[in-house]
Amino acid sequence: PYGDLVHERHENFEEMGDAFKVIRDQLRGDAAVDFDAQAAAAEVIVGFSTEIPTWFPAGSGPQDGYDTDALAEIWEERAEFDAIAEDFAPKAAALQTAVASGELSAVGAAFRETGGTCKRCHDSFRAD
Repeated sequence: PYGDLVHERHENFEEMGDAFKVIRDQLRGDAAVDFDAQAAAAEVIVGFSTEIPTWFPAGSGPQDGYDTDALAEIWEERAEFDAIAEDFAPKAAALQTAVASGELSAVGAAFRETGGTCKRCHDSFRAD
């Protein structure tokens, strides 16, 4: 019953990853600084940031037969997963605020904080 949700979850994370790449590439100097593009990317990240816990209902993991990079630990250690997800939303909002400031150093600092939360989740709850 969750095949569509598992697919949508994957697509949402891909879209969020693409948004992170827009900002990352500008911070690295791989792309010209474009705060409008960063604002659009931050909007995507913020928009998804509060939804993440809803993408992982019981019965939608690999242990349920779905082909997903999500590890069974999400459901086995739900409180930890939810805590990281809850930490992500305010960090995403801070990234959006930093982008709106037009200060690249502020964007960099907020990007590292937000990305650190992503890494915490990936390290514990993602297959690759």
